[in-house]
Amino acid sequence: MEANPNLGNQQRVPLCIIESLRAGIASKSVSKYFSQSREDTLARVEDDLTQMAEDGVPQGLVISASYGQGKTHLLNQISELAHTQNYAVSSLVVSKESQVHNLKRFYHKVASSIMLPGETESGLERRLAKLRPSSDSVQDLLIQADNHLHPKLNYVLRGYFSSTDPYDQFLLYGDMTGDSLSIVDIREILQRALGSKPRIPKMSNDQFGQYFILLGWLVRLLGHKGLVILFDEAELLGALGFVSRMKAYLHFASLLGLGGPFKMRFCYPVFFFASGFYSDVIVQKREIVNVEKRASGKFEKADAIAIQSVLDFLLNDREELDDLSSKEVENILASIKQLHGLAYGWDAVLDIRRVLEKTEDAPLRTVIRGAIESLDISLLYQENAPQIAVNALDVAIPGEDEEIFANDLDTELVETK
Repeated sequence: MEANPNLGNQQRVPLCIIESLRAGIASKSVSKYFSQSREDTLARVEDDLTQMAEDGVPQGLVISASYGQGKTHLLNQISELAHTQNYAVSSLVVSKESQVHNLKRFYHKVASSIMLPGETESGLERRLAKLRPSSDSVQDLLIQADNHLHPKLNYVLRGYFSSTDPYDQFLLYGDMTGDSLSIVDIREILQRALGSKPRIPKMSNDQFGQYFILLGWLVRLLGHKGLVILFDEAELLGALGFVSRMKAYLHFASLLGLGGPFKMRFCYPVFFFASGFYSDVIVQKREIVNVEKRASGKFEKADAIAIQSVLDFLLNDREELDDLSSKEVENILASIKQLHGLAYGWDAVLDIRRVLEKTEDAPLRTVIRGAIESLDISLLYQENAPQIAVNALDVAIPGEDEEIFANDLDTELVETK
């Protein structure tokens, strides 16, 4: 099926949306177009961000829903809302690549995926490069770093703002976003930038959380209110072993201002869980009981308390997304019918009630894809008889398996104590 090769922008936008929906991809264009039905949740986020901009106290939110019910669409809408409120946004999927239990890998994923309002590419480098090193804001940051951060971070910052070598600045920016430089490399850069090689003590694993603090400072240095971190598919925490899961909770505690290895301000994490996480992990793995019995034996007392606080947060600050009403679903399908007609230049035909009958009890994502399949059939074969069938969906969370996320660098916190 092909659209007009000479189509204009008026046709391109609907086509992109239809193609994303057909593939089951929650693109930002789709989420922006279908922004209705989650107004209460978006209003809460907006209120939270307004309050946090005033007092800096971290807040957060947990959103859960069954598969295919629009969590990722809502994630995109929250991202858009945060940008309109002048917050930087970092989005990541809980996966092997973003190991939330390994602080260094976790930080690198957050820092490298950060998007600033009005920017089309991730990162802070382009905006930082425009700052004058002699400006009051930069000098205030250097004083703050000197007083509160590890000397390594202080020297990395001073080297970055003092160097006139673009490649040296590139390397130092990489360190600030998680691509760690060796002490030797930092001293060589400082020799070129400042004419001296200061002694720089090594940073321990327990001190690495200060990179998160620095990231928050850099965001505010650039004139933004704070940082929103969006965790998609957070139910995959259930694939971690017990100790790694506790480490992840401990890192979340720091983001939420509930304790942990570092203290964030102006940070708003949002966790998107499949509903099965609560039955498969919280209940079946007896998470609450195990945290009470085992966390205190593997973590220091303050960290064990922080882990318990995060578990309480996951249970008490949880918003379960209600299924959309039949009228709301019908309105979505009517919009898709209109978009399909605009995308392919035809008078679209769709029996909405027939689609709903064929996809009864299926996730919303499946209902939408069924509607698009019916529209495709009508367009190609001039038929209005959708031949769609829905099979059962396996929504089980993977069993606890330390090897799924494990790596040879996962030696921080517990193992080193």
